[in-house]
Amino acid sequence: MCSKVISTKNDLDLFGKISSSLGDSKKLQYDGYFMLANDINYDDEWKSFICRNTFQNNWNLQFDDESGFIGTFDGNGHVISGLCPSSSKSNDVNGVSFIYKLGKKGIIKHVGFTNASLAGAGGYVVSIGEGTIENVYVKYK
Repeated sequence: MCSKVISTKNDLDLFGKISSSLGDSKKLQYDGYFMLANDINYDDEWKSFICRNTFQNNWNLQFDDESGFIGTFDGNGHVISGLCPSSSKSNDVNGVSFIYKLGKKGIIKHVGFTNASLAGAGGYVVSIGEGTIENVYVKYK
């Protein structure tokens, strides 16, 4: 069952809020099944909902394979253009990515990122990952 079909930039911005509500906040888990319905022209900074700052007071969970995004993000063969991952805090440019931490059960699949840029240091798709990344590509500006 799909938690949210993502059709617009606004829908993509809600991805974190919905995922957070479906997970276990004590374990810093984010869950759900999210699917793109079409290509999305984002053209803006992406404040990742799971970022290094999320783990700032819970460093022990940073490397726990049960924490992070444990759901599925299915691009359904579509492309997100112009997404620029950045930190939610202006003084922290480390660990910047679409999803900072992909838990062991997490999946990101069938999505392309084009016209991409990165506002900081990290991996574009994930910075820490134990889950599955399948059929995903990134083309930078």
